[in-house]
Amino acid sequence: MREPAFWHRPTSWIASLLSPLAALYGAVAARRMRRPGADAGIPVICVGNYHVGGAGKTPTVLALAKLLRELDERPVVLSRGYGGRLEGPVKVDRDRHSAADVGDEPLMMAASLPVVVSRDRAAGLALARAQDASVILMDVLGCSLQEVCGIMDFSLPAVKAALHRGRTQLRAFAREPDDAPRPGLSPGERTRLNAYVSRFNARDFDAIRAMIADDIRLELVNRTRLNGKAEVSRYFGNYAKIDDWHLKTGQVEGRPAILVFEPDALDAPPRSFMLLDWSADKVAIIRDFRHASYAIDGAEWAVDEG
Repeated sequence: MREPAFWHRPTSWIASLLSPLAALYGAVAARRMRRPGADAGIPVICVGNYHVGGAGKTPTVLALAKLLRELDERPVVLSRGYGGRLEGPVKVDRDRHSAADVGDEPLMMAASLPVVVSRDRAAGLALARAQDASVILMDVLGCSLQEVCGIMDFSLPAVKAALHRGRTQLRAFAREPDDAPRPGLSPGERTRLNAYVSRFNARDFDAIRAMIADDIRLELVNRTRLNGKAEVSRYFGNYAKIDDWHLKTGQVEGRPAILVFEPDALDAPPRSFMLLDWSADKVAIIRDFRHASYAIDGAEWAVDEG
């Protein structure tokens, strides 16, 4: 098993559009994580992700419950009851509760295993343990506007304004045609990257070393990290010993990048890429994905035609 490719992709322009929502979500999460925790007394498995819906959380909970039962465990689901009116704690009863009461997902899961709905996690945990639970399966969903206000010490208008900005940007993105042109490289970006690429391809690594900062940092993703011009110089020396690469200036997910091709397959997709950060016209950071080529799988890339 390995981490997904998108972990290593550069920030895209789509992600930039979502930055107001991301900042709000991250701040709320940080506040929550600073709160003192509580000992549940039994194992708790949290199932969640950054998607609002349709990402497979409920099927994952059901699959985990099946596996746990095969191990003679007694799983109980603890849910916030998203979409339901009951605050709980209450054990979901399909004979007397509706989706309007407890939410559609808790009602569906209750056909297979015990489900407790509670806005208050501690109170819900107590009720779940009263159902003879040996392990808790807990969903991870978003906060209400009122909860965000309390956690962030923001006013309700301030929270709504942040959400409105994010939604406005999403609507603008949704209206944009799929074939809309993406921003190209600026003249400065193109000049710097072309100079680096041409000298790299010419194997003029002395000239490359003159382009890097004294305190340069390099990450050879999945392999090692190097700091300072002396250490990073060894990295260039390793490239000088091999000939399985050819560089081109381009973009990955809308960000300026150096695309790495097989020398005898320049018309094929690139096998990896490099990202450079600059400081006062010197290369300050290099991220080389030579040993994490899967990072470009499915990514949007383009060779610069300027």
